[in-house]
Amino acid sequence: MADQLIALVVSCRICLAIGEPLRAAILFDDVSQA
Repeated sequence: MADQLIALVVSCRICLAIGEPLRAAILFDDVSQA
């Protein structure tokens, strides 16, 4: 069970690491179009 929890946390961290720059790029696009 602990192994699954660790794997879940790690995958969440990876998703956040990928999602942050992606969201920043989307926000930047919105600002530049406005």
